[in-house]
Amino acid sequence: MADEQTATKDASKATAKKAGGIIGPALAVVVILGIGVGLGIYTAGLLHTVQEAPGAKVEVKKETGPTLDALHEIALPDLISNVRNQQGRRYIKATCAIWVSKEDAKKMGFSGGGEGNKGGGSEVKRIMQMSLEEHLKNYDLDELTGPNIYIQLKKGFQDQIEKTLHDLYPDYPADHRFVDKVVLTNLLVQ
Repeated sequence: MADEQTATKDASKATAKKAGGIIGPALAVVVILGIGVGLGIYTAGLLHTVQEAPGAKVEVKKETGPTLDALHEIALPDLISNVRNQQGRRYIKATCAIWVSKEDAKKMGFSGGGEGNKGGGSEVKRIMQMSLEEHLKNYDLDELTGPNIYIQLKKGFQDQIEKTLHDLYPDYPADHRFVDKVVLTNLLVQ
């Protein structure tokens, strides 16, 4: 009888060992899944709370300029200038348009029959054209054929136009920005 009890105990231990070998990993999987589900529910609750909280809405705003409805395009005649240090053998030709606010365009005489302080839009356009052609003379051939010339010209044109318009209209504050955008459509270096 002692042998039977010992055999029963050994069988019970073996069964428990087998069950314990399976239960351990199964229990670990259940615990990990429970933690994952719990964190998911907690995160969803937080997001729901943030969305419903008054004044707690998170808005991502991309800074944008004025819409096209608020702007006026000033298409300048082709800008032609000699390339620096080429003894007049090479020249640059560029086509550009300047975008300004409709309010500024009206004051310069470009839209709505506004009265420009300096004789209207055609004279202001001619002055801008001359200013930009003078600015083009500051570029070497290497710069004009470089990979970032469009970016450099747009920035240079914007700065030059701002300076020119502030000279023409000194009653505007120094920090007033006339030019919203410069668009270059053609660039030819010959």
